[in-house]
Amino acid sequence: MSKKTIFLSILIISTIGCASLARQEERERMATYLNSQLNTLTYDQALSNWGEPLSTTQGDTLFIVTWGSEKTGYATIPIGNILYTGKVSHGWNLQITFDKSSRQMTSWKFTNW
Repeated sequence: MSKKTIFLSILIISTIGCASLARQEERERMATYLNSQLNTLTYDQALSNWGEPLSTTQGDTLFIVTWGSEKTGYATIPIGNILYTGKVSHGWNLQITFDKSSRQMTSWKFTNW
């Protein structure tokens, strides 16, 4: 294996590690914010924060709203004399449950990748 291939492999692994750390930090920031807003954040405030939702599911006493974004691209990794290309995606998904009568957040779930 050439020095260039080894260097590129280390660079890719390092980049993946940094991206993973950034995603974890984003999850922690969102958790801190959303936990502080439990039973306080209203549906109208959520719309102001995240815009129009992707979906809304109505229940008898609750409704669940989902926001999110996903982007897909391709990454090419040289290994020896061969180039390997793979699909790479990243994004986030936020699901908030609101009480129908108060229109306040009762629970949340946030994922990112």
